[in-house]
Amino acid sequence: MKYNLSMKTSVLTFFVTILSVLTFVSCAEKRPEKVEIKEKEQVAEKAAKETEKKPAEKKNTLYEVLVREARKFIQAGDIREALVFYNKALGLASESEKNKLLESVRELMARAETSTLRELSRTEDLFIPRPLVLYRLALNLALDKNYKDALRTVETFEEQYPEHPLAQDAAELKWIIEKSGFNRELIGCLLPLTGKYSFFGKRAMNGIACAVKDFRKNNPERRVRIVIKDTGSSKSQALSCAKELSDMGVAALIGPMGTARTAGRVAEEKEIPMIAMTQKKLNTAEKSFLFSNFLTPRLQARGLASYAFYRLGIRNFAILYPEDEYGKTYMDLFWKMVKEYGGQVRGVESYGPEQTDFSESLEKITGEFYGIPDFIKENPDQYENILLVKDKDKDEAKEREKEQQRQQEDARKGARGTKEDGKVKFRLDFQAVFIPDSSAKVSMILPQLAFHDIENVVLLGTNLWHDKSLVENAAGYTDNAVITSGFYPESRVNSKARHFARDYESLYGKPPGFIEAVAYDSASIVLESLLDESIKSRKGLRDYLAGGMVFNGATGKTYFDRKGDLHKELFYLTIKGNDFIEIRSSAHRE
Repeated sequence: MKYNLSMKTSVLTFFVTILSVLTFVSCAEKRPEKVEIKEKEQVAEKAAKETEKKPAEKKNTLYEVLVREARKFIQAGDIREALVFYNKALGLASESEKNKLLESVRELMARAETSTLRELSRTEDLFIPRPLVLYRLALNLALDKNYKDALRTVETFEEQYPEHPLAQDAAELKWIIEKSGFNRELIGCLLPLTGKYSFFGKRAMNGIACAVKDFRKNNPERRVRIVIKDTGSSKSQALSCAKELSDMGVAALIGPMGTARTAGRVAEEKEIPMIAMTQKKLNTAEKSFLFSNFLTPRLQARGLASYAFYRLGIRNFAILYPEDEYGKTYMDLFWKMVKEYGGQVRGVESYGPEQTDFSESLEKITGEFYGIPDFIKENPDQYENILLVKDKDKDEAKEREKEQQRQQEDARKGARGTKEDGKVKFRLDFQAVFIPDSSAKVSMILPQLAFHDIENVVLLGTNLWHDKSLVENAAGYTDNAVITSGFYPESRVNSKARHFARDYESLYGKPPGFIEAVAYDSASIVLESLLDESIKSRKGLRDYLAGGMVFNGATGKTYFDRKGDLHKELFYLTIKGNDFIEIRSSAHRE
């Protein structure tokens, strides 16, 4: 037993020793374990921080993808898509990356189509600097000879980015665009030299030739060239000619005549000031490039109403007009002008274009056609009825009689007639009659006016009256006539008209008419305007013309208001014997 116990003790001692050793070893390894945990904690903390940075890491990755895609499109020759991807990449790029990428973008934009740059300039999320896009777009448009849009684009650049480093380059580009798209020495002219309107076109060309001759004589140091294109009285040909002149870079257009609206579409689109010779109103919007210089119905209607109202003191008018477009137009305009000036139109009657007997129309306009109403005729029982009343009612009856007489008198006035010796004598309640018709028709009407006792009234007529046939065929019936005209070569009031007529006749051997005179003035307006060195572009010329500049020409004083509407001084004529005589008016003093 003793042995066994000793053995057990030895074994126990051995295991205790082993356990002590293991415990020591275990304790000895505890310090490295703590260090490892700390390192793991640091790694975890670093990993957490890296996780926080993960979006930025993703952003840079997307940037690289976009740049790679852009380069693929460049290799494929698709500049548009390459710029789209570069634009997106710039939205994700860092400052250092942006500077590097912008160099590639600039090179790419220099190779881009104008349509691509235009589309890029309209992009809402644009990360490519907008000034770069605008400048390059303006340059491309100028190279395309689209000077209108090029100038507009560079002006937008100057307005929005005046302090940009490219501002000086933009100013120089603007100067080049203005010079390239605006040649003040070159003027286009559209005239119908063949076709049904060629008679008018050739007359207008002679007037324009006189204007150029006078301009060169008065300004020998200035060079000017007029390029004339034949519209051939055709809308399609007028359109083609207008485009050709636009591509040549003309400063302005003179004409056309019958195809003004067609050519006007090109002038408006290309922003070329155009002075057409037409009665039609061309400009429909503010700051239009279209102007008309001609004798219009509105000008004549206003001129006649104004002269009659202010110079002659007339307040009451009658209108006798033909049932055609010309007559209806003038009737409507003149009526409106009379109302505008505070006057009254007492009678308006029409007649057929082929009519030669105007009795019915004249009877209606005087009131004779309707006669005296029955209720105002004398009543034979009137006084008898008064005698039957009682004495106490006599005073009252007399008052009723007086009132009835007053009503009858008013009715007579309303019927414009009174009864004298059994004959109706009509009283005219108008002081002037306006007849917008040709001299041939007026020659038939005037004698019939006298036959119907329409006498001592002012006869108002348009420029169609200004014809020798009127004084020859209606002699003795043209007293008190007032006629508007757009041109009077014998004018003692307008020296320009007189001098132009003299020079024209010496050059062509015959006197000029209104067409020659208005063409002369239209060309002179453009030529004289371009003498102003402050005008640097077509737009500048447009603004100058619409700025109220008064031009004193052969057709009178002319100017265009801010809307481009025409204002023109008219000539007023009357007839004395067998001649047309100019009426001197303070409104015509030069």
